[in-house]
Amino acid sequence: MANRKKMDVLEQSGDRSPVSLQTPSTRGSRKIRGLAESRSEDPDRSPPASVLSPELSDFEQRLQAIRQQTEQAREELRQAERSLEEVRRQCRDFQAVQLQTHQMVEELHAVRQGLDQTRQELAIARSESETLGHQAREAAQDFEQAAHFLSTACSQAQAARQQLQEAEQTIRATNEQSEQARERYEQARQWFQEAEEAAQAARRLVQEMKQEREQIRLEVEAAREPVQRSASPPESEAAGEETPPEVSDSGGTVMPALVPAEEARERLIRYLNDAWAVEKTLVEMLQTMAEEVADPELRSLLQEHQSVTRQQKHNLEARLHSLGKTPSGGKGFFDQMLARVWDAMSPPRDELDRTLHDLMKGLGTEHFEIAMYQALEALALAVGDEETTRLAREHLRQEQAVVERLRHFLAPIVMCLASKPESGE
Repeated sequence: MANRKKMDVLEQSGDRSPVSLQTPSTRGSRKIRGLAESRSEDPDRSPPASVLSPELSDFEQRLQAIRQQTEQAREELRQAERSLEEVRRQCRDFQAVQLQTHQMVEELHAVRQGLDQTRQELAIARSESETLGHQAREAAQDFEQAAHFLSTACSQAQAARQQLQEAEQTIRATNEQSEQARERYEQARQWFQEAEEAAQAARRLVQEMKQEREQIRLEVEAAREPVQRSASPPESEAAGEETPPEVSDSGGTVMPALVPAEEARERLIRYLNDAWAVEKTLVEMLQTMAEEVADPELRSLLQEHQSVTRQQKHNLEARLHSLGKTPSGGKGFFDQMLARVWDAMSPPRDELDRTLHDLMKGLGTEHFEIAMYQALEALALAVGDEETTRLAREHLRQEQAVVERLRHFLAPIVMCLASKPESGE
């Protein structure tokens, strides 16, 4: 900048020979020029020609050289001026470039600020993008879950539709079964009426057995009267005491037989033989009934009672042998009664019908056996047969126990008949 200011001062003063360009030759030419001026001003003081000629020629040579140097210097000055002008031009361009650079720096700073802001926005956008990506993944999972739920709902709806159809079919079937149940109820009511009639018949038979037992008791008392008149009175009667009558477990009063009556003993053997025939028939009948019934518990009970009945048959057979008799079977009153009662009932239509019929048969025969053993017990007491009395009482307790167990099966089987449709419908 200092050189530039110095060049500007020289240009303004019009001096084309700057001080920095003066050489020693230039200073010598100035000295010679001063001597020539002084000679022209004062000729007397000029040196002699012999002295001046060498110096002059030397001066001229130097002057010539100086002129050449001056021309060269001027040429160099012109070149320097051109260079300076070029430098000035370049400086102006540089200033413009510097100004542009400054503007570019400011623009670059603004760009950097914008870039920083853009980076911040990019970071925010990236964070938002990650958040959106996470939300998109969650949305995809939710969509998959929703699709799964929708598929499950569709499956459930399909299943519900099928269940609805099945329910409608079930309702229709239930309506049909209700109609059939009404028919079955009417049929079951008829069966109850038939069973009631059969029970009434059994009760009539029991009443007949009681009447027969009473008749036997009366016969025993009638047979006892002549014996008492012909025999001497016992010591108790001599002392004025009365012999109390013997009371049986069945509730009736039976007078002990003091004298064996042949007709009553024969009747007792016949009753024992009839009881043996009944038990023999029941062993076979219980086997058939156990195979026919549909209820497993009832089947088990019938099989159990079959074993008891078989033992009762052996007990009666052993008692007959002990009395000197051999048991003989035949179609007696019991078989005739069973045939008459069973023929009065309608034939079974299915397994439940057959189960109910077998149950009613079992209850009827057991009631008959109870009456049979009550009569046998009374007759054995009348003739004084303690072993037969004990045996009859034991069999009577067994028959009464099985009646109580069989009675519990009646209501459930009838309810099952009323609610279940007939097979094949």
